[in-house]
Amino acid sequence: MKFLVDVNASGFLVDELMRLGHDVAAVAAKDPRMPDDDILRWAASEQRMIVTTDHDVEEMIWRAGKAHCGVLRLENLPRAERGVLLQDVLHHHGQDLASGAIVIEDGAVGAGFVGCALMIGRSNDGNHSQYT
Repeated sequence: MKFLVDVNASGFLVDELMRLGHDVAAVAAKDPRMPDDDILRWAASEQRMIVTTDHDVEEMIWRAGKAHCGVLRLENLPRAERGVLLQDVLHHHGQDLASGAIVIEDGAVGAGFVGCALMIGRSNDGNHSQYT
């Protein structure tokens, strides 16, 4: 999968996604002060899913109808917990992300269970539906 990792999601996630064999670009490497609109445009133009801890990204997509190729919003957890959370989310929701879903992860992880607060899926006609 192709990811664009936001500055606030940390370099650790860049390294972890690369270790897992994904195609990863990092906002920090291009412009650490890049506005969210530019991040969304970059991700859409390269068909990358955004990985972020920013609560505003999915709101911008939802309210303004911005184009996107999927978003994974993780809670800002300690590095080790975030790595486990990332792997669990990719295992349980990788196909959803690949089809353009917005996965908002609340950080409740345990015994192979991912506590997904909300997932917004995108249908073939571009409309969104919510499910938990």
